[in-house]
Amino acid sequence: MLVRSLVILSGAVLATACVPEEENLNINDRGSPYSCAEMVELDPKGVDVQIIDKALLPERTRIIPPGTAVTMDYIPDRLNLEVDDQGLITRVYCG
Repeated sequence: MLVRSLVILSGAVLATACVPEEENLNINDRGSPYSCAEMVELDPKGVDVQIIDKALLPERTRIIPPGTAVTMDYIPDRLNLEVDDQGLITRVYCG
């Protein structure tokens, strides 16, 4: 029973360590907008989309809440930020 509890607890600790915080990414510490590829590399999953300075996002950025229909056209430099019900980024991709 003790071993099982320790395994579950260590899994929970590791899962929370994988969620980046805005302070760790320093996402707003920049003087010019990111490119789509730079945002994908930065990988801001888990960050609240509301705290990101919109002036730093690429010109073509879509913030996609759950259940939102989006066009399937491919625009290579367009940033897509899928967010959950709380506004946390769950997926980042170009296209």
